Order: sequence, then structure tokens, then C-alpha cells
Amino acid sequence: MNLTETLKMLRNRGIEPTAVSYARFSSDNQREESIEAQQRAINEFAQAYNIDIIHEYADRAKSATSDAREEFQKMIEDSNKHEFRFVIVHKLDRFSRNRADMIGYRIKLRNNGVQLISVIEQYDPESPEGALMEGMIEAMSEFYSRNLSREVKKGLKENALRAKSNGGIPPLGYDIDPETKKYVINKEEAAAVRLIFEMTQNHYPYQEIIDRLHANGYRTKIGNYFQRNSLYEILRNPRYAGTYVYFRVASADYITKTRNNHLYNSEPIIVPNGIPAIITQKLFDNVQKILDNRKNKHAKTYKENYLLSGLIRCGECGSAYAGNRTVLRSGKLNITYRCDSRKNKVGRTCDNGAINRDYIEGSVIEYIQSIIFHKDLFPSLLARYNTALAAANATVTQQIRDLSTRIAGIEKAINNILLALENCTSHALISHLTELEKQKNTLEQRRREITEQNAITPISESHLKSLIDKAKALMKQDGFPSRRRIVETFIEKVLVFKNRAEIILNAAPFVTKGDYTKYHKIIPKKA
Repeated sequence: MNLTETLKMLRNRGIEPTAVSYARFSSDNQREESIEAQQRAINEFAQAYNIDIIHEYADRAKSATSDAREEFQKMIEDSNKHEFRFVIVHKLDRFSRNRADMIGYRIKLRNNGVQLISVIEQYDPESPEGALMEGMIEAMSEFYSRNLSREVKKGLKENALRAKSNGGIPPLGYDIDPETKKYVINKEEAAAVRLIFEMTQNHYPYQEIIDRLHANGYRTKIGNYFQRNSLYEILRNPRYAGTYVYFRVASADYITKTRNNHLYNSEPIIVPNGIPAIITQKLFDNVQKILDNRKNKHAKTYKENYLLSGLIRCGECGSAYAGNRTVLRSGKLNITYRCDSRKNKVGRTCDNGAINRDYIEGSVIEYIQSIIFHKDLFPSLLARYNTALAAANATVTQQIRDLSTRIAGIEKAINNILLALENCTSHALISHLTELEKQKNTLEQRRREITEQNAITPISESHLKSLIDKAKALMKQDGFPSRRRIVETFIEKVLVFKNRAEIILNAAPFVTKGDYTKYHKIIPKKA
């Protein structure tokens, strides 16, 4: 039954035909008709057939491949009220370009006694010819949409191959050049990125890094406070070492219309040296090893801390010694390091035994204390310490300079807002002004603290001896992160043999000249 016959039948029954219009404008193609033009054509069509339009639905800048359209869904829901007989669109592709959606929603409308009408594509949907025409139009609409998607993806890939931005918010430390679409370094944010990597390399826990960032007034790219997850994402991002990486996220699921942002439908596009580096490749690689070790440690060693992880190896076969936690028959907890190639593992043949964790770690700490705190090393230590202090002073000076630059930028923004407020009263501007004042106060307080607490002067030999005595006490009392940093600094490796263990120091940090081989201690395997 065509439209004229349907309208005649309704009027013969005393029913005046009512309709709603639906219009959609897609931002992906500026040549499509505007909302107003579609609605004008629909109204003219309705007047010609004497149909009363009781409501207009319109979605702006929405794709017809998705049914996640607010006005469209409201129209479908309102059809349950049985207040209208027709939905009029300018063209069927305004309704949907997805065949499954087109069929599904037309069935819903029909079940509610509502017929879909196209101003341009008029035919009797009940006739064989009309059904064929309807199917062809729906297929062509879906072809257009998929072809457009393919062209868009092609453009994204081409951008990626040229190391250009493909949209979205750039990572912390970078901005996007509006003309070239290339990544450029944001100097202020880049300082925060370097701080995160350098503190991680020095084995600071996440919370200490976060506290330092917040104390210096740093925030995430969107202005939030840093969290552990945001730090991890930064530390794993190869862009910071200059490598451009583009992961093309898989399209939304055809049935559920949902997208998994961790599922990729192609190999990543990688462009070495594609963007300016904020840190060195060596620093990035060192941090990756630290993160991997943390991951493996938590996966394999439960919640035990192993001071020599990554430094202790089997002297017999060369394999790593890994932390091991077992409960003896007596119920006593036994924590050791043991060879990864021991015989009870399939395909492994090493018969070297385990070594008690507390015994070997205690021996290492004792040896470090006896060597680096020895009086014969004081002159060398004193010279190197004062050199380090000079470098620290330079770092503090740079921190103060960076903070001063940021404060000056905020003061300029404050002055601009004050000038604007002379001519108008804006609650948004006042709120922004308040936030800027808070940021300025925080940064000024941090600058004062750094200036007062970090004015470092060269140290005397007597003062150094006093500090070393305190360091000895801290080595016995302080927490795992501090001990781990000391061990990594001074221990080159620990070798475990069947009847002995050898502790080999990395003498470079505190010996200017000399025979490094003498910094090598042999102890029995068991106490």
C-alpha cells in the first residue's frame, strides 16, 4: 500500500495522520544538507499530503553508523506512546547507514504502528519492487559509510607514517604545532616528565614521586593531580625517548557497538626519532628494566623484598639467582635465593644450592659499610662529595629558575584577567583568577622552601665523618628503597658457588684510581 492509499484509509476511519520529522547532520561531510534544509523539505512534503508534523527531532554532527544518537533514541522511545503514525526523513541515510540498525529500528516502528517515509525515495514498501528498492538504498548507504571509514583510516595511517598527530590530547610534555600537526616539546611539562623518569631510575617509590610533583606545582595534561596509573602510563610511553608510536584501536563491535581501547586491529606504526625526545634512550631503557623487575618481583616473590634482585647470580652456571619463599615442615618460613637453572626444573641441570636471604644480604651491607666508610677513602669521598654538591647546587638553581618562569607566566595571566574584569563581571573569570592565585602561592612557597633548605656549601672532612656515622645507622634502620639504592650504587654483582659466595664491589663511585679487583670479598656459603 503506497502513502496516498494509506492516508486515504486513515481518513476514512476518522484518523487525522500525524508525523514527526527526523533530521541529522554528519560532520564528516560538509556537503550534506543542513538540518534546516532537511526540515524545510520535510515540512513541504507533509503540507503536500496534509500531514500534521507534531514534533521535530534532530541530531547534529552525529554519524548514522551508530545508533548512539540522543534525539534518534528519543524518537524511537516516543513511538511507544502511539502519538504519531509516520516518521518522515529527507533521505533514508539520515535514519541509518547500517543495514542491521535500519531493519531493527524499522521493525520497532512498525510494531508501534509507525511507518518510515523518505521524501526523496518514495515507493510502496509492501510491493516486491519497493522491497527491492529499499534494500538497494540501505545497502548503498552502508557502502558509503564503510567506504568513508576506509578513507578516514587511510588518512590516519598516512599521518602516522609522517609522525603527525592523529588528534586527541597529546602526552604530558608535548603540544601539537597547529600548522604542521607535529609534536613539539612543552618546556614546562617536559621538566615534570624528566623528574618522573629520573626519580624512577633512582628507585623512588611512586608516592614520593607524586609528592614531589605536587610540591613543585605540576599537574597532569588535563590539570588533575597525578596518580600511580598516570605515572605508569608516562614511564611506559616510548614517545619520550623520541619514538613515534601509533596504535590503531579496533573499531567498535558490530553487535554491541562498544569499543575496547586496549584491542588493536593492526600492527603499531613505529617511527624512530619521529618526535623530539624529552629524555635519552638510555634513561628510558633503564626505567623499563626497573619496571619489568618490579613486575616480575611481585609476580614471583609474593610480598617479600629482595635487596639483591638482578645482582646475584650462580657462580657455577651463570644463571640468575631468584628470590624464593617456602614454608618448612616445621612451619618455619624459609626465604632464600636459588638458581633459576636448578635440577628440579624441566630441562635444567644446575645442582648449586640456595643461599639464605638474610645471611647474604647482611653480608653485603656489612661489606659496603666496611669499604665505603673506611678512613683511607675519606679524601676521595670528600672530593667526589663536594663535586656532587656543586652539581646539586646547579640543579637547585635551575629548579628556582623554572619556578620563577612559571610564576611570571601565572602573574601575566592574572593581570590579563584583572584587565578584563575592569570592563565586565564574569563568574568564570573570577573563579579562574582564584585558581591562578592558589597556583601562584603554591609555587612561591615551593621556591622559598628550595631557596632556604637547599643552599648547599662545600663540606669539611669532619662534617663528612659525622654524616658517614649517621649513614651507618640509617643503613641498619632505614627502609628497603634507601638500602636498595645504596646496594645498586656500590655492588657490581654477587656470585654464589657451591661452597662460597663472592661479593664484588663497583668501586667507580668512590675510588679515583686504584686496583678495583681488591674490592672483592669471599665468604662461606653458610654462616
